[in-house]
Amino acid sequence: MKHYLSPSISDLHDPFLFENMQAVVEKIQTHIENDDKILIFGDYDVDGISASAILIQYFNSIGVKVTNYMPNRYEDGYGLSVSTLDKIFMKDTPDLIITVDCGITSLEEVNYIKSKGIDVIVTDHHEPGDTVPDCLIINPKLSETYPFKALCGAGVALKLVQALAGINVASKYLPICAIATIADIVDLLDENRSIVYLGLKDADKLPVGIIKLMHECGLDAKCSASDIAFKLAPKINASGRMGSAETSLALYLEKNPVEIKKLCNKVLEFNTQRQSLCEKVYTDVKNELKNQDIFRISAIVMSSPEWDSGILGIVSARIAEEYHRPTFLFSQVGDELVGSCRSVNGVNVHTLLSSMAHLLTKFGGHPMAAGLTLKVEHYDEFARLTELYVENNLDKSDFLPTKSYDFELEADEVNMKLVEDIERLEPCGHMNARPIFKFKLNNATISSLPKHKQHLVLNYPNFNLLAFNSSDKYFVLSGNTSCTILA
Repeated sequence: MKHYLSPSISDLHDPFLFENMQAVVEKIQTHIENDDKILIFGDYDVDGISASAILIQYFNSIGVKVTNYMPNRYEDGYGLSVSTLDKIFMKDTPDLIITVDCGITSLEEVNYIKSKGIDVIVTDHHEPGDTVPDCLIINPKLSETYPFKALCGAGVALKLVQALAGINVASKYLPICAIATIADIVDLLDENRSIVYLGLKDADKLPVGIIKLMHECGLDAKCSASDIAFKLAPKINASGRMGSAETSLALYLEKNPVEIKKLCNKVLEFNTQRQSLCEKVYTDVKNELKNQDIFRISAIVMSSPEWDSGILGIVSARIAEEYHRPTFLFSQVGDELVGSCRSVNGVNVHTLLSSMAHLLTKFGGHPMAAGLTLKVEHYDEFARLTELYVENNLDKSDFLPTKSYDFELEADEVNMKLVEDIERLEPCGHMNARPIFKFKLNNATISSLPKHKQHLVLNYPNFNLLAFNSSDKYFVLSGNTSCTILA
């Protein structure tokens, strides 16, 4: 219990429990000693951006000037590709490429890099395929000796710094790693919980650009994991979704206040664009679902040439949660469909996609979320097989909306001590959720927030409850009302 409530730096595992870590460290040190060119190749989401920032800042701190490449979602697509590598090699040829948060399925691309006489190290945390790239790899999901499998990409980058320079140096990057760990929705248990707990305690030591963005989001150094998840991470993610993840990466690295202000404005502008595009796709999907018998379908699979591929993951998650069905949304780009999917409990989408790999150009991700690409001519067969797979793996009762809770309380048991005890459980997140309480309120009154009419406040004698995005329930609850609450 002590380790759970008060994690310490000693709770972080030894990075050399990774089978390849010693060889990786020796290879990197050899390249540093030879004054070789090192390139960090990252992903364009919060995890990949943060992982890139950790390695770039570390190498720069020891006087090693590294370059980096972050794919453009629309021009390059996800991860390593031969065309993206050629683009890199046209400018300059590195001696060593280190991937972060990607690369575990890049067999052809790793062979291509090696054919150019370039060393490559893959650091990743995504699910591996049956065959892995022929190079040094650090991935907790592949390790038989590393005790924790759920690190995010930035967590793996942190372990690499810990191996290269020790725990004291690595601890400087815990705040950055905490942001990525929360944003990537990995299990907030074991080492991840320690990373987030310790990182949030030192949130005031985040790069000045990220602190400035936090202030723009109404956050300060005392922010919670949910503040990061719902207020900060979507903004950092927005630039990658709109095509320019380098903007968010620059916020981690820039120190000039004038430039930081410009970068913050650009990130917030990207976020506004993202929100608008999300609303369009969400409305399109909802309208299409009105024409379908939702009770007869087990999976939601849709595509449109008008949708922006950069935001499909967000909308897929929203639709999957609302309809309790795995959701696959695609944008058509030429003769290909680029898609994102989000799942529900009981359906491992990585396993699902692996079962129909013959139809896919590429795919990768987690049990609950993945990205994929396929030819337009394979879409109908993909939709048919997806429906069949989900139908065979879920009972119809699994599609029914349910709400669960941990404890039932009397309303007068809600007091500051309870609130303080709950706060001691922080940080909470995926697989380590805050407890949910059920209690009945009699003669509560309802009001909306003055500046945010979409949110409701339920007023009770000794406490108030805030219900986000619940304005549709205002007239149901208006006047003195009795209701059962989950909170």
